Amino acid sequence: MRHLRNLALLPLFTILVAGRAEAQQLRLQPHATIDVSAAQFQSFGDLSVEGLFDRLWVSDGSTHGRVFEISATTGSVLSSFDPASIPGLDQGPEGLAVANGPINPALVVLSSINENEGGRVSQAGTLLADYGTGVGAMGADYDAQGDLWIVTGTALGAGSTLRRIDPNTGQVLFSLPIVGSTSRAVDVAIDPITNHPFVLFEESGVISEISLATGVVQNNTTLTALVPQLAVGGFDFDRTGEFLYVAMGANAAQSTTITVLRRDFDALGCSGPPSICPCNNPSIGIGGCNNSFDTGGATLDSRGVPRVSADTFRFEGTRLPPTTSCLLFQGTALPTGGIQVFGDGLRCAAGTVIRLGVVASSAGVAAWPAPGDPALSVRGAISAGVTRIYQVWYRNSATFCTASTFNLSNSLVVQWFS
Repeated sequence: MRHLRNLALLPLFTILVAGRAEAQQLRLQPHATIDVSAAQFQSFGDLSVEGLFDRLWVSDGSTHGRVFEISATTGSVLSSFDPASIPGLDQGPEGLAVANGPINPALVVLSSINENEGGRVSQAGTLLADYGTGVGAMGADYDAQGDLWIVTGTALGAGSTLRRIDPNTGQVLFSLPIVGSTSRAVDVAIDPITNHPFVLFEESGVISEISLATGVVQNNTTLTALVPQLAVGGFDFDRTGEFLYVAMGANAAQSTTITVLRRDFDALGCSGPPSICPCNNPSIGIGGCNNSFDTGGATLDSRGVPRVSADTFRFEGTRLPPTTSCLLFQGTALPTGGIQVFGDGLRCAAGTVIRLGVVASSAGVAAWPAPGDPALSVRGAISAGVTRIYQVWYRNSATFCTASTFNLSNSLVVQWFS
């Protein structure tokens, strides 16, 4: 949770509309880096995540570049092959995609700069299908239905086109010019949560969702502050959609590290600004109003994916009193009249309220769901597409602010996916 703005004084309608408008925008935070120097890449061509395993497939985009199987946890090389089994392909693949499938799915390898070759190969590099063309691909990915998508654009500043091709023959089945950017897209990745395509623009380092109805660029996210450099390369989602792997490097010195970014699915509903907290007890940062332990205000954060069909979503409260009882609750609206002073803090979640669980903090930290508890979507009776507000209500009985014996965290606004 690293939010773009404080929504403390906005009416609920604005909060909910903002949540829907940003549902597919990638709000990304640094998570980890993977040292892949053992592979000795000369440049990054493309990157693809193998769905059911902690494995990355990364192509070297240089002349005679190989395709590497990389451990997503250690960066070690698990295997590699020369894609020259595809007739004529020897200039380094720009496009790479691993098919959906549980056991050693096939790879599509495409090269369109200085040559025009591509095909489908096994994980050992054995030729399965020769396309006889690279289809102009700069990047490739499969969607949830097993359809293969590529993005084309071999000239800088000349724009790009999104295409769906037959994975058996390479034949173009659907073509859509990207509208709203003349930058070259170097890769496409399909969001496993929404099945929407995102492309990575080389010159700007921006990831954009592309409308399949119009080709219009929307929901832009810049990588400038998140990756070591902007260059050629590729990116892909993990199978849950929570993490994004990015490999960008135009030479050997730039091609030693893969960046892992974590995706945020919440937006800040309200926090503890000085003008509203009841006793001039504002938060430090984005937490709720400060408490008697002077922790800076209890802070609610989230991890995982809020998806009804595959719910991994969870909350963590920090900067709570060292040991106290904490209730996570879910609301559908703001209190009548807007955000209200409540105890030593602010109440930001009301409407239809569901108690999601009481846990005891330990060293100022509490988490939901507790071990053995139902998933949050089950406990909260969630259906796909709804937006809900979450907040923690905790006991703070010391004489501190008001006569009340409780306080609250900040609130988070979350839209749930199917």
